[in-house]
Amino acid sequence: MDEALDPLGVRRAVHFPFGTQPLIPFQRLGRAAGLGGPGPLGLQIHPTYGAWWAYRALVVVDRALPALPPPGDGCAGCGAPCVAACPAGAVERAGFVVSACHARRLVAEPCRLSCIARITCVRGPEHRYSDAELAFHMAASMPKRALPP
Repeated sequence: MDEALDPLGVRRAVHFPFGTQPLIPFQRLGRAAGLGGPGPLGLQIHPTYGAWWAYRALVVVDRALPALPPPGDGCAGCGAPCVAACPAGAVERAGFVVSACHARRLVAEPCRLSCIARITCVRGPEHRYSDAELAFHMAASMPKRALPP
């Protein structure tokens, strides 16, 4: 980021998605920037990166920068194979059922440290996290008491 903005003399403030009050509505900001709403996985699916990207920070700059075309809705025109792939039935066209996903992850492999529905997403498979990266993020999202010692 510094390499891109320093030569332009752009001042900026960086805000992270967690640990701030009030919480920053990153998905709403993404929709305002031209991404679609949350898809069946409960995530915004990027047209290029699919389910394999995340908001890491919001960078607020002190001036307008050259605009890029909006990325668009990554789920547009997709047959949603993620819906049928989810063994917990948590992935639905109308939204994501967090309680169903969580209940399955507490008792069943491979849902604890992987997500077959996310892996099935047809957008951006070449950007898929490695098994180790996916396990790391999945473990981080589990309550500590639910993980095996």
